[in-house]
Amino acid sequence: MYQFLTCMKKLLFVFCLLFFSVAFCKGQSASPLYSPSSITNLRSSYSLNDRLTDLKGEPLLAGNAVYEDGSPFFINEWAAGDLTLANQKKYVGVVLKLNLQSDRVHYQYQETKAERVAGDGIITEVAFKDPSRLDTVRFRCHFPPIDKHDLKTFYQVLADGKVIVLKQIKKIFIEEKAFNSATITRRFDTQNSYYVFKDEKMARLKRSKSSILDVLSDQKDLVEKFISNNKLTIKTDDDLAKVFTYYNSLLP
Repeated sequence: MYQFLTCMKKLLFVFCLLFFSVAFCKGQSASPLYSPSSITNLRSSYSLNDRLTDLKGEPLLAGNAVYEDGSPFFINEWAAGDLTLANQKKYVGVVLKLNLQSDRVHYQYQETKAERVAGDGIITEVAFKDPSRLDTVRFRCHFPPIDKHDLKTFYQVLADGKVIVLKQIKKIFIEEKAFNSATITRRFDTQNSYYVFKDEKMARLKRSKSSILDVLSDQKDLVEKFISNNKLTIKTDDDLAKVFTYYNSLLP
C-alpha cells in the first residue's frame, strides 16, 4: 500500500511537471520576447525618417525628393586668402570660405585641417583670389549700420579710398514645396545692393549716371567727361569701380 501511494505521488508530480511545461511553451510561442513585429517596431522608432525634418519641423518622408541649388558661400570651394583682425593683426595664406548668409568666415585649422568658424567681430577684412576673375576680391565689415545691415555685415569693396564703393551680396535660403507634391526644392538666391561710404557715413547707391554724379558733385564735370571718354555704362561692377577710383585720384 505504501509503495502504491509513493508511485502515485511520483506519477502526479510528473504529470504536473509536464502540464506546466506545455503551458509555458505555448505561452512563449504566443508572445515571444523578440517577435518579428516587436523588432520591426523597434527599428522604425529609430529610423532616419522619424528623425529628419525640414526647416519647418515637418518630417522628411521616404517619398520626398529634395533638390538643392546654390550655396551660402561666395566661393563654394576652399581658397587661400588673407585675414585682417580687429586688432589689425594679419594672417596670410589661410584656407577659408566666406559665408554670405551668416556673414561668418569659415577657415581650416592649419594642423588638423578641421573646419572652424570665426566669432563675430574678430575678423574685419577678408581677401582672396577669385578664380572666375583672376584677381583679388576684398570683403570688409565694421561699417555703420544701414537698412538691415549691421557692423558684422561683410561688403565687397569695389573701390577704396576717401570714398569707398561697397557691394552687399546677400545669400537668402528659400525652401519651396508645390501643393500636393512630395518634391521639396531648396535653393540660395542672391540679392545685391550697393552703398557708398563717404565722410564716415553710409548711403545707398543707385547705379545710374545721374545718381553717381550727384554723389560726386564736387568733381562732376571731370567725372562726367571720364565716363564719356571711356564709354562706361555704369551697369557693371568694373565700370562702377573705375569711376570711383578715378574720383579718388582727383582728391588731395
